Amino acid sequence: SGNDAARLLVRASSTDTLYMVAENGSAAAIAVHTLPQVEKLSDGLPFNKTSPLHENDHLVAMFTLPARRSDLPEDTCVLTVSRGGLLKKSLISSLPGPSAQSFTLAKVNDGDALGWVGLTDGNKEILLASSQGMAIRFKEDDIRPMGLVSAGVNGIKLSVGDIVIGAEVLPENGEVFLMATDGKAKRVPISDFPTQGRYGKGVIAWELP
Repeated sequence: SGNDAARLLVRASSTDTLYMVAENGSAAAIAVHTLPQVEKLSDGLPFNKTSPLHENDHLVAMFTLPARRSDLPEDTCVLTVSRGGLLKKSLISSLPGPSAQSFTLAKVNDGDALGWVGLTDGNKEILLASSQGMAIRFKEDDIRPMGLVSAGVNGIKLSVGDIVIGAEVLPENGEVFLMATDGKAKRVPISDFPTQGRYGKGVIAWELP
């Protein structure tokens, strides 16, 4: 009908822990096996009924971690990116397990909002793109791991009125898919984006009208 449409999708096993993250930086950890198993989306429960998050929290991301975190690389971190271009990495060892209490995954400044969350292994590169067509690529190790209550560091110098509209942990090879608000789209090889230092203006990814 268009009224019940899935917005976030995550692959998980019943022994995993699911982390749900809101745009204000609040997060909840839930044991996957406690979630109801249903055939239709409409038969599921509201997220605030299965977690300590509030009904008016706006969810922006979900990710899962296995019950045995030792199975993941030692330097595995969760990366958060805000619309204002702030990035933060936190070691997964600092994340709480399933709990009836929510926690702060990242401090979000007034007027800003989280937009993206991803897992990294300490050796990746990150690409940020802005609404005015700029993009910057830099190495993940430009960001040191921080505590959960930190706001993070700047990733890109934004012009007045500009915001981050895309953030990706890059694969070794591939392409970047860009789409504009008028429906036009294009693909750009990752290699076309030069690796720079964090918090530069970046390069023109698309000269938008």
